[in-house]
Amino acid sequence: MANDQLALVLLAAFWAGTSAVMSGIKLMNDTRDRIFIGLIDGKELSLEHRYRLLNSDWVPMRLALGSVSLVLAFIIVMLPRLANAETMKPSLPMVCYVAAFVPFAGFLYFILMGIMEYRLIRRTLRESEAQQQA
Repeated sequence: MANDQLALVLLAAFWAGTSAVMSGIKLMNDTRDRIFIGLIDGKELSLEHRYRLLNSDWVPMRLALGSVSLVLAFIIVMLPRLANAETMKPSLPMVCYVAAFVPFAGFLYFILMGIMEYRLIRRTLRESEAQQQA
């Protein structure tokens, strides 16, 4: 594959991955806020429903966004292997490695912050449960 085609593939992969992740972040944060606040469209959610949103929606979204970021980083790192060795510029692998750093850092962030947010959400739900029992 020619270098100009690889550059376009790199740009397209980076743009598509970033766009998908940004949309997913909004959806994930909206779900998190519903769990914290306990309301959807002004209607109060039961504690069981909030736990279900956490485990059936928020956790899978968090893991999926982290996975998408990791796969995107892997695809970007693998792009130089598609290049024609005779016409490949020596800087292409370095550019790909630098570009792959962003989604890889996003992967680490999603996982580490996910653990911290999960603990906070669980603590908030336990406090809500204790208030209901009091």
